Amino acid sequence: PQLSEMLGALKVLKTENANLARDFEKAEAELGKMANPEREAYMHKYALGKLHEEFDRYKVEVAEQQHKEAQEMRRLQENLANRAASDDAAKAALRAEVKDL
Repeated sequence: PQLSEMLGALKVLKTENANLARDFEKAEAELGKMANPEREAYMHKYALGKLHEEFDRYKVEVAEQQHKEAQEMRRLQENLANRAASDDAAKAALRAEVKDL
C-alpha cells in the first residue's frame, strides 16, 4: 500500500511539474508578444536623445572652459608685456643715469 501511494504521489508531482512547465512556456510567449519593436525603438531613440543632450552640455562646458583659459592666457601675456616694458623703461633710465655720471 505504501509503495502504491508513493507511486501515485509521484505521478501527481510529475503532472504538476508538466503543468508548471507548460504555464511557464505560455508566460514566456506572452512576454515575448509584449516586447514590441516600436516600444524598443522609442526607448532607443529616447536614450540617444539623452546622450545627444549630454554631449551638447559637455561641448558647452568645454567651450566655456576654453574661453576662460584663453582669457587667462591673454591676461598673463599682457602682464608679461607690461613687465617687459617697465623693465625696458627701468634699463633706459639706468643708462641715462650712467651716462650722466
